[in-house]
Amino acid sequence: MKKVNTAELEAGMKIAQKVENANGMVLLPEGIVLTEAHIGRLKKWGIESIFVEGEGEDGGGGGVVPSMELSEEFIKNLDHKFSINVNNFVRLLSPYLKNKSCHNVWIVS
Repeated sequence: MKKVNTAELEAGMKIAQKVENANGMVLLPEGIVLTEAHIGRLKKWGIESIFVEGEGEDGGGGGVVPSMELSEEFIKNLDHKFSINVNNFVRLLSPYLKNKSCHNVWIVS
């Protein structure tokens, strides 16, 4: 197994260790053969490197979880998506608030 920077990944490489986000959610399972779409998603998610099958350096840790540092672009994208969802929620809720048919509504920021 070897650790490969996301920018150096190629379609056809096989993932040697599951890829998880910072919360432990599996983004891609072990054994998947990478496609261009997978590589694009890894970059979009801000994953810097993963372990793939093959000979070479293992990052010095022998099975260490790949880096899960989040890029600035990823964080901005997440903030944007969250704000859209909150705005949609408020837009959908506002008719109920105007009609006072919804009681005890809490909006936490």
